Amino acid sequence: MSTWISSRHRILGPLLIVSGLFIIPWLIYLSFQLPGTVKASNWSTMWIGLDVAEAIGLIVTGILQWRRSRHRSLPAAFTSALMALDAWIDMTTSAAGSARTVALVMGFTLEIPIAIACLVLAVATAPAAAGLAASTETRAAPAPTEFTTPAAADTARLNAAATARPNAMATVKANPSPPAATTSLTRSITSTARRRPVTGPSA
Repeated sequence: MSTWISSRHRILGPLLIVSGLFIIPWLIYLSFQLPGTVKASNWSTMWIGLDVAEAIGLIVTGILQWRRSRHRSLPAAFTSALMALDAWIDMTTSAAGSARTVALVMGFTLEIPIAIACLVLAVATAPAAAGLAASTETRAAPAPTEFTTPAAADTARLNAAATARPNAMATVKANPSPPAATTSLTRSITSTARRRPVTGPSA
């Protein structure tokens, strides 16, 4: 899934930006058109559905955190958004009086702290999954071509020469006899000298 998204980031990024910018004029329109008070249908169904989603998010996030799973960042972020949304809707739609007081107390003592804790967990565990994906891509990527600068090449040759000189001296000490070519040349010169007649000074 991450590979599919990363391969299409050039299309997905501008699409998300345009979608976010489209909401701005829509918000301006709603601020003038929506009434301050409205009788909503399926009010209980909305709250039950939101609470069910929060319960599932908390349970899944808790299980994955307990097991130290690398997938816990996504449900933690999802649960954080749900808890913040619950606090916002509850505090802004409650009637004045005891209902709003209860909403404020629950929001600041329960819902918002849980949302912050889940958000911190999501941010803290997200680099682990990113690091795992990066290491997988590094293992799959071909090894880079080595590039040696001239200075590095000269240094390498000097080091090789310095290493080869003691080895050559050790070889000479271990094999004191001259090479076969030198021995053959010496024998040839000696044989020629023996066959050449020795003549004295002319009278």
